[in-house]
Amino acid sequence: MKAPFQTTKSQRSDMLITLLAVFVLPIYFYGLRVVIMLGFAALTSLVIEFAAQKIFSSKRKQKFAYDSTSLITAMICTLLLSAAAPHWLVCVAVALSLIIGKYPFGGTGKNIFNPAAIGLSFVGLCWPELTFSYPSPHVSLPLFGDVMVPLVNSPEYQLGMGGVPQIRAMDALLGQFAGPIGATVAIVLFACGVYMLIRRSIKIYIPAALLITTSVISLLVPRIHTTPSHILMFEFISGVLLFGSVFMANDPSTIPRSRLGQVYFGVFLGFFTMLFKYFGINEFDFIYALLIANAMSDLCDKLALWSREAFSRFTSKEEPQRKEDAAV
Repeated sequence: MKAPFQTTKSQRSDMLITLLAVFVLPIYFYGLRVVIMLGFAALTSLVIEFAAQKIFSSKRKQKFAYDSTSLITAMICTLLLSAAAPHWLVCVAVALSLIIGKYPFGGTGKNIFNPAAIGLSFVGLCWPELTFSYPSPHVSLPLFGDVMVPLVNSPEYQLGMGGVPQIRAMDALLGQFAGPIGATVAIVLFACGVYMLIRRSIKIYIPAALLITTSVISLLVPRIHTTPSHILMFEFISGVLLFGSVFMANDPSTIPRSRLGQVYFGVFLGFFTMLFKYFGINEFDFIYALLIANAMSDLCDKLALWSREAFSRFTSKEEPQRKEDAAV
């Protein structure tokens, strides 16, 4: 059983800064509707956080203190929905994330599943037509109410149907195609990942193992017939893989403690992500894979311990043999 893991103030600040950076291009693409959605998400997290502290706090008169991890969850939920999604949908996603994914386990640092993954998985299963229908960039979206512009399918849907997305490399980097609000801006996500690695807010083991595993599987068993470089590009920009590898896979309370355990975690996460890409029922392949990997976190640490012990036994047996060979 893991002890509660508390992120540092620096880690939380880095997450908030980088998540805010991810919002910049989507606001340019889709307008102020994205800001309104974020406002609804943040307000929902504030209300639920206030209610939870009043209900679960042992000190009834304790002063309210807003937990920034709830805001991080709200930002993630907003960024992984469609810009055309109704405002109530992002509120439901945030509410479910906190009510089911955070507080039943004891609050911050005690959750065993990524809270945002819990909420997003529910809305993806219950309202797929609202979650996975996307406006094209640079269309005019209303601040409130229903979106009446034509909605299109994402590259992930096209890949699932065996089609090759018609997206240029530069557009793929900048996010100039239909998809979740913050999951398409590959160049920004890459920069955020590098920033947090340099700041040591996240570790390299899980993202590296995850992306290497997905790369190998997508090249060995490609979903489309095109060049290897295009296969990798389309697999990385489709769905929420890149976003998840930066902002969700390294949630400290849901991952193994050992380095080797984190490598195993990344491999399992990559394997299940590709499994859902091939056989899943909607575009949140990474989200469902992450929930499975979170459940395997302790197993990954045990597997890492077993691997080290097995390696030690093997090397200890080899050492006497080398000495005998040298004596002969």
